[in-house]
Amino acid sequence: MAQCRLRSYDANPPGNFPYVQTQGIKHEFTAEPVIEAQAKIVSSFRAANALPRASVKECLEDIDHYTAARLGCHRSWTVPINSPAEEKTVALPQSHPLVTKPCRGCGAQIFSLPNP
Repeated sequence: MAQCRLRSYDANPPGNFPYVQTQGIKHEFTAEPVIEAQAKIVSSFRAANALPRASVKECLEDIDHYTAARLGCHRSWTVPINSPAEEKTVALPQSHPLVTKPCRGCGAQIFSLPNP
């Protein structure tokens, strides 16, 4: 199966954001409607159990990839990962000054960097 990541954190995918912790201690987290909230819950669990990848950022990445795989890399919700740099999904709100309109071709968020 092709690797992919979520297209955006602004849209709530079908089934919200459930997560299953499989490394170390197995734990099934109930679905949360906000991925950032789920990342904080998973982070707390991992930190309390001395598990690796316990930062909120790492948990966000894991939930992102888990959700994308759960959705079967469906192109409405995900984009393929073509390089290691694309493995990271940046969660910026639509109102953030660095976010412009999505790509017309694939719908991916386009980020514009301010001029120095």
